[in-house]
Order: sequence, then C-alpha cells, then structure tokens
Amino acid sequence: MITFCSFAQKIAAAEKMIRYFLLLSLFSFSSWICSSKLQGAEQLPPPPHHYFNDETGIISPAVATKLNDQLAAFDQQTSNQVVVLVAASFSASTSLDSYAQQLYSAWHLGTKKKSNGVLLVVFLKKHLIRIQTGYGLEGALPDVVCKRIIEEIMIPHFEQQNPNEAMIAGVQAILRATAHEYKNDSLSKKKKSFSWVELLLSPFSFFLFIMIISFLLRNSRGVGGLSSGGGWFFGGSGNVGSSGGDDWGNFSGGGGESGGGGADGSW
Repeated sequence: MITFCSFAQKIAAAEKMIRYFLLLSLFSFSSWICSSKLQGAEQLPPPPHHYFNDETGIISPAVATKLNDQLAAFDQQTSNQVVVLVAASFSASTSLDSYAQQLYSAWHLGTKKKSNGVLLVVFLKKHLIRIQTGYGLEGALPDVVCKRIIEEIMIPHFEQQNPNEAMIAGVQAILRATAHEYKNDSLSKKKKSFSWVELLLSPFSFFLFIMIISFLLRNSRGVGGLSSGGGWFFGGSGNVGSSGGDDWGNFSGGGGESGGGGADGSW
C-alpha cells in the first residue's frame, strides 16, 4: 500500500513537471514570435515625406531637390508615383527583392485603383540596386526593361564613382518608360479647355446682353463708361494650372500594391 501511494505521488509530480515545462515552452515560443515581429517592423523605415530620399548624403542637395520636384510633377501629371530611396544598407535577413516588396507594401506607392507606382532603391554598402514595380506599371516597365535600366544606364555611372549621374539617368529612364501609361484624371478635369462658344450661348450671356441693351437705351452717354469698364469682367483669370504651397514635393502613398515585378543588379 505504501509502495502504491509513493508511486502515485511520483506520477502526480511528474505530471506537474510536464505541465510546467509545456507552459514554459509555450511562453518562450510566444515571446520569440513577438520579438521577431517587433524586430522585423523596426527594420522597415517609415513612409517617406518626399519622392527622392537620400539617407547617405552622397547625392548633392541640388540634384536631390531637382529630382524630387520632377517626381512630384510627374505624380501630378500622370498619377504615377515613383519613389527613390538611397541608403547605406538594410538590416533585413531577407533577400533584396523581398525587402523591396516589403517596403512597397508598407509605403503603398501608386493609387489604390491603378497600383501605378515604382520603387527605386539603392544600397551603397552592398552595391545593390532594385526597381520594384506596382501591378499597374508592369506592362510599361517589365522586368527586362528594369534590368536594362539598372545594368546599362545606372551601374556604369556607379562604377565611375558618379552617383549623381547614376540617379539622374535612372530616374529619367523610369519616367520615360511610364510617362504615357496613365494620366491624372482629376488634373485633366481642372485643365478643361475654355470655350468662348459655350460662354456666348449660355443663359448668363443672354441676360447680360439684355441688360446692356436696356442700359444703352436709358442712357446713351453711358456707352463710353461701359466700354472703359468692360475689361474687368473677363480679366483676372489667373494661372489655373499652377500649384504650390507648403505641400508641394511631399509624397503620400495612395494605397497601391506590387506583385513582385521588377529587377535588381549590383556593381
């Protein structure tokens, strides 16, 4: 009887040890998963405020400003968002294409409807270049074209220690390839051509004509005064197509996604 009780106590103690070990293992595994997710999130930089972003300072400020303005204007004209990142390296343990895909997904380049974005990343310490295309620009910028831009246009400049020319040439090649793929519908509506025929045939013009005739009949001497003051009505239209303000040149993702299209290279 004593032997049986002792054996049962040992079994119970062993079960407690097993449960404790399982709970401890589950807690450790959960902590590792959470830590991995936090580390992965820290590796991705937040969405940039500009289209052209040089974290290394290797690109001259004048060139960086000029390219950023060109990319901002390109977005306004076509709705295509081309974003550039020049960095020293990336800490992700994944491959370059996987890291670029994560960046694209986090920054949401292009509009949600068209996914018409392009991400150009250059990592100087690793000597790596990657062009990541959104779904909507894979036709205008297929993998083979991305590869040619990197190897034939950008890499020769990097090999000659000329990063400014490399970035200028690369950005211009991307803009040329994607310039006619889409247009900014909202901008087209704002820039609708002015029609004098529509104005002259409008109810307002008819009403104005009656008022003028009535005025002339009542006071023939008012013709000169009316003629001298007629210019104000059609004047002062301003520059309709201009845009400005503090937000000019600032990037804001539109919700686009990438399916992994693009290419990479090294020098």
